[in-house]
Amino acid sequence: MTPLWSREKLVIDTHVLIWYAENNPLLNPDTRDRLNEHQKNVVVSSVLLWELMLLVEKGRIDANGKTPEEYARGLFERSGFREEPLNASMAILSRALPFRHEDPADRFIAATAIFLNLPLVTYDQKLIELPWLKTVS
Repeated sequence: MTPLWSREKLVIDTHVLIWYAENNPLLNPDTRDRLNEHQKNVVVSSVLLWELMLLVEKGRIDANGKTPEEYARGLFERSGFREEPLNASMAILSRALPFRHEDPADRFIAATAIFLNLPLVTYDQKLIELPWLKTVS
């Protein structure tokens, strides 16, 4: 991973948002501190909210009695990060870039980072191993 924390803007992956918003100890304390420093410049792909709802619907995330929508909105709002809507160029990049797997959310989130020319904060090894994607953790 390349040390790109000096940049002001970052794109964040789904698990990092969950760990950040829920104060999960799986998130490295240094990463948490840096996200706090750059909070207003951290970008959340709108697809990430779709993925959160899907994970709740499939029972892979315990939403503590909240609906998938309530959980996703609440997590996003607590984070203080900003949303980046999906656009046509990101959609095309999500299929055109040479991914090693077919996870649609990963593809859209990585395409968002590429389109915006920003590093992606992730601990996902499949994304970290992509030579063309700038990642930090």
